[in-house]
Amino acid sequence: FKPAVEPFCAALDVTEKTGDLVVQTRVLNYMAVVYRRMNNLEKTIEFTERTLQVALKSNMPEYIGSAYANYAWIAYRKENFEQVMEWYGKATDEWARIPNYKAFLVIHWLVLFPVLSVQVNKERVGEAIATASAIIDPAQKKLPDELTGALKKAINEFEAENQQHALSLLHKALRMAANHSYL
Repeated sequence: FKPAVEPFCAALDVTEKTGDLVVQTRVLNYMAVVYRRMNNLEKTIEFTERTLQVALKSNMPEYIGSAYANYAWIAYRKENFEQVMEWYGKATDEWARIPNYKAFLVIHWLVLFPVLSVQVNKERVGEAIATASAIIDPAQKKLPDELTGALKKAINEFEAENQQHALSLLHKALRMAANHSYL
């Protein structure tokens, strides 16, 4: 993800000079996600704050929701699990304002992985399985096959009424998600 930083910085500079808030919102959001995937909490906070400011000015609910989703990850990283769920609600409410919002499902992974982690750690297996199902929905971002497979195995175990094994598999899937920079 590091190679993406320099071109995004150059693009951000152009948008700030031209005053193009729409493109600036997008660039700031993608920079926040790049820093998040690099596991850089400080920079993720910085660019999430900037994304939200500009997205609100430009009235872009998809990016307002993305900023809220990144705040859920920030709360997760700070181990403030109640805030993860609050930011999840804000992100999904914001995305729901978009006409034909289901077209934006591809970005819901931004908020779903922190939510899944909270649910798994609180052993709310049924809720976690519903979230895992949403993560592997074909409309979502394609995940690495091993991660998708691990989530599917957990879902299958839950459906076979093996809750403890499903929970164990969800823990394993979350470790994979962290290794792939989703958490």
